[in-house]
Amino acid sequence: TDALLDVVVSGVGRLEREGFSLEYPARFVLLASMNPEEGRLRPQLYDRFALKVAVRGLADPAERALALARRLAFEADPAGFRAEWAEAQAALKQSLAEARGRLARLALGEELLLEISQRVAALGVPSLRADLALAKAARALAAWEGREGVDWALVEAVWPLVLPEQPSPPPPEAPPPPPPEAREALEQVLPPKKPPHPLRLEGGSLRQGSQNHPHGEAVRAVPEPHPERLELRASLLHAGLRGAERLERQDLHARLEVGRRGQRLLLVVDASGSLAAEARMAWAKGALLSLLEGGSEEVGLITFRGLEARLTLPFTRDQEAARRALEHLPTGGRTPLAAALALARAHLDGRTRLVLVTDGRANVPHQGGDPWAEALALAQSLQAPAVVLDVEEGPALGRARALAQAMGARYARLSDLSDHALLLRFPEEGSA
Repeated sequence: TDALLDVVVSGVGRLEREGFSLEYPARFVLLASMNPEEGRLRPQLYDRFALKVAVRGLADPAERALALARRLAFEADPAGFRAEWAEAQAALKQSLAEARGRLARLALGEELLLEISQRVAALGVPSLRADLALAKAARALAAWEGREGVDWALVEAVWPLVLPEQPSPPPPEAPPPPPPEAREALEQVLPPKKPPHPLRLEGGSLRQGSQNHPHGEAVRAVPEPHPERLELRASLLHAGLRGAERLERQDLHARLEVGRRGQRLLLVVDASGSLAAEARMAWAKGALLSLLEGGSEEVGLITFRGLEARLTLPFTRDQEAARRALEHLPTGGRTPLAAALALARAHLDGRTRLVLVTDGRANVPHQGGDPWAEALALAQSLQAPAVVLDVEEGPALGRARALAQAMGARYARLSDLSDHALLLRFPEEGSA
């Protein structure tokens, strides 16, 4: 992989063996895929991939139904399906060709290059690869969209592809003061507050699709008339179910072993401005780092503030990556609670538990409706063992408790988690 990446960057391939040496020009794009659940690349190698894209399943039922319909149409008539989409494919190729023609005419100004370098340097990224990838990707996006120039909005658009685990820090210039009538809290960056005692999580048996084997791996049996490794129990069971007195080829099952999948915790934290912002964010950062030090499960972090929710920290056991992501995590602004719950739903599966830290005061709509009604409806759609931590201060509206009831989650107040009560108990599956 190192050799391939060297060729991609330099455009020159080199062969050397037993006194034989050859150099040749090579221009190509390297596409690689991996499952992050199987581990992480070492930082030096991960840094050399210019763009990273997270591929997830479809969560929207309408999109799933459309994908299903197209798949069935293709299987029924592959040639007809290709013919139906030939015009769209040709139009896409033409658009790409035109974008490539525009690319050479687009330049990045010195001010934009300086801003890219300042923001990447603020994250402590040692190499220039991220700066270069941001500049090239922003130019490519400008060419694709038919822009006449490249601005910071385009850099922000490609930022999650280049530095997905590093949110873009604010510009070095101090932001202008808010008008006197503004009621939102000023943005601030708070250091983690490590809990005096390690945070412990208990309860909530998570669904597992495979049987646990005594040796620690997960075992699955699949029908296979010529198995390399026989799964005897499944084979005998199949023969018994059909009333046979002896095993035959049709009964045989192969033994498949896959690594055991660990549990995951998703922390969804309200980063909007309020009187409780300092305690909320400091506690959340410290809790995440505490869980990572325990190393028992992967943890991820979604934060929401202003007009959007963001996956600030993808699921990881990497303490250093978490520290970097949390270091520049700001608070302040409005409360897009519905957007956060929608993003959380896309990251939940049968082995993920959820902790929602909020006061429930939603004031930003997700799809143009009433912010609180949208949030409550999305809470009802979440299917995972969950805990809601209420950080409400001042006049009580009880919305965090209402969210917990809609989610079938445990409810607690953050102020009640004293130094000796940092234990979050999750509900068992199927219980409220």
